[in-house]
Amino acid sequence: MVYENKILGTSDFNIEVSGEKRNYQCWQFQTAALKRISDCKNFIFLKSCLSPIYNHNKEIINFKRNYLSISFYKDISDFKNETNNLNYDNFFIIPVNEDRIQEILEDIKKKHNL
Repeated sequence: MVYENKILGTSDFNIEVSGEKRNYQCWQFQTAALKRISDCKNFIFLKSCLSPIYNHNKEIINFKRNYLSISFYKDISDFKNETNNLNYDNFFIIPVNEDRIQEILEDIKKKHNL
């Protein structure tokens, strides 16, 4: 994947996404970063947002990540064209080999009820 003219490899993963059976190393970005990704092929794209968690005094004490959707894309341009006006805060990019796409999609969908 190319981000801001730098090639990112697996050593640049910055977070894990959990599935029901295993965890997946990936890159996490804020939505505004999408336009700075210039090359990304064969990946699972997971959209998310944060929701506040309140205490009994209605004060925010933490945030909970909500996963909104998950899909496979052959190219980043396909994703960019499809998601121009969708509302999400962060996204996760999981690079995949084509023979594992369904396995990973189903594992994450089951864990997060997608």
